[in-house]
Amino acid sequence: MTIRYRMILGGSKNFIEDYTSSLEFDKKLAKYAAMVMLAHVKVLANSGYIPNSYVQNIINELIDLSL
Repeated sequence: MTIRYRMILGGSKNFIEDYTSSLEFDKKLAKYAAMVMLAHVKVLANSGYIPNSYVQNIINELIDLSL
């Protein structure tokens, strides 16, 4: 049953290997995703949706991701 489920989802018996094969490419995209999230956090903070006490921690973490 498990193999059949994997074949339906992943198209092969190596579902996990196929799924994780994009991790190197995803790492390259993470920098840009973090930069977009940084812009969103600033807008949400300026609009009052994120408490000021959280903003700097979130920004610091996103900057760390984008380096």
